[in-house]
Amino acid sequence: MKSRSNSDSEPVIAVSDERLADIVRALLLNPSAVGEDMTPDTFKMFRGAIAEVVADYFGGEVLYLDDGIAARPNDCSPDGGGIWAATIPVQMPDRVSSIVGQVMNAVARDDTGSFMINQEAIGSLNQLSATVGAGAILLDGQLEPGVEVTGFPRVDWDETCEYYEWVDSCLRSQYESIAAEFGILPAAPERGPEF
Repeated sequence: MKSRSNSDSEPVIAVSDERLADIVRALLLNPSAVGEDMTPDTFKMFRGAIAEVVADYFGGEVLYLDDGIAARPNDCSPDGGGIWAATIPVQMPDRVSSIVGQVMNAVARDDTGSFMINQEAIGSLNQLSATVGAGAILLDGQLEPGVEVTGFPRVDWDETCEYYEWVDSCLRSQYESIAAEFGILPAAPERGPEF
C-alpha cells in the first residue's frame, strides 16, 4: 500500500461517484493502463479489499481462492442473496466459453497504445456480442485489402458483391442465430467497429 501524506501543499481533487467507479474499474481490469503496476499478490489483495468493502456494507462472505476470489451470501445478506445474488456462479455454456477464448486474440494495441480490433477475428467478437445482446459487429466497409476474416474464407464467397459485404451478411446471420439461441431478441442496432 502506498503511503499517504497529510500535506496541505497537495491539491485537493474532488472525485465524483462516476469517476470513483471508473478508477476502481480501471484498477481491477487493467491497472497498468492507468499507470499502476501491481504484483500479482498486490493485485489479489486489492481485489479482495474491494470485495471485503462490499461485504462489510451489504453482507456476504469473501472467499480467497488460488486463482482469484469468490463471494457468497451469508446471514448478513438480505433475503435472496442481496448484491451477491447476481454473482452466484452459473455454468457458462461451452459455446460461450469457446467464444471468450477466441476473443482474447481479437484485440491488440497499436504503436500509439490504442486498442484496435484484429479484423480477421471480427467473427469471434460478433459471436460474443450476440451472447450479450450488444448488437451485431460488422465490417461496414472497413477491411484492409487482402485480409481474410477467420471463419469466412474467400473460397466460400460467391463474388456477387464485395467480400466485406458478403462477410457482413454472414455476420448478421451469425449474430441473429446466436442471439436466438441465447434468447436475446430483439437485436440491438448493428454497428461497425473502429479499426
